[in-house]
Amino acid sequence: VGREGAVRIEGFEREPSNAVALELGGRVERALLHPGGDLLLVAFANESLGLWSLASRAVVRELEPREAPDRASFGALAIDAEHGLCAAASRDGLLLVHEIESGAQLRKWRVSDRIVPSIAFVGPDLLCAQIDGQISAWDNPDFVAAVKA
Repeated sequence: VGREGAVRIEGFEREPSNAVALELGGRVERALLHPGGDLLLVAFANESLGLWSLASRAVVRELEPREAPDRASFGALAIDAEHGLCAAASRDGLLLVHEIESGAQLRKWRVSDRIVPSIAFVGPDLLCAQIDGQISAWDNPDFVAAVKA
């Protein structure tokens, strides 16, 4: 994913090309490909967060609107394909968890007042690495319960 929002899809068995597969239409801060291969979780510089389909080359849904007053841009992304969840951590310590299928926000909470550089799902639980070296484990079966409800 290029900073200006162009996505190129390349296979290791092919020669590289300059073919643009997807124009995201904004400066990309972070992007994470769903293990299924079609969905791309994208965090933009304008502080928005969305899911894009590589197959249809279009936005599937906007998860977070641009320039929300209570949030900075996103510094880390995670996807839990097994439970259908995605998460984003803002540069000011806010964590958000969304259900991929509907886009519903399942939880939003502040874990720090500083950047959260890395997050990862381990089952339905969310690990959060903080800038001071501390790692928090958020044991939240509520995420999965909310998806199944």
